[in-house]
Amino acid sequence: AWNPPSFVDNNTPPSPYFIDYSWTAGAANPGVQQLTAFDLAGNQSQLPFEVRLDSTAPIGGSVSYTNGFTNAANTSVSFTLATDAGAGVGIHRLMRSSAALAAGTCGAFGAATQIGANSPAAPYLDTTTADGFCYQYQLVTEDRVGNSSTWSTASIVKVDRTAPLGAIDANPIGPVNGTIAFTGTTADTISGV
Repeated sequence: AWNPPSFVDNNTPPSPYFIDYSWTAGAANPGVQQLTAFDLAGNQSQLPFEVRLDSTAPIGGSVSYTNGFTNAANTSVSFTLATDAGAGVGIHRLMRSSAALAAGTCGAFGAATQIGANSPAAPYLDTTTADGFCYQYQLVTEDRVGNSSTWSTASIVKVDRTAPLGAIDANPIGPVNGTIAFTGTTADTISGV
């Protein structure tokens, strides 16, 4: 049920006057209500209004980006905007979590934080990635009354912009004849060799 169900007299000054609406789970929308204002001389004016319950979160969003190792200076994040048949979509945010990358393995990811401004255009170009880190992205969409949905993917961007280290052992003393074996070492502490 809705409270107040219909008529209520709120003549307690000062202006602006207000009425708090509340409802129980599953209550049907009460429909159009009529607001009537009276002055001290008895004149009145009316205005219709409607309060609608919307407890349904937005649907249909998605987020995607390239999975795996990259040495690129930035990451392109594509996403599909959600829809909301109730109050309508309010804003969307791109969120990012990160973890250290060592020997090709990501550490523990921290909490996701917002990148960029509210409601960015797609695709979003993340120019703030750092060498030696893993990244995951989420799309969060909120409707106009605060219901929200989050979309994510299992993809992980692993950033390695550092070249491997290595060395070749000394060349054999020549002249030589036949097959020559060369030996050396190489290492990469971020993505691995």
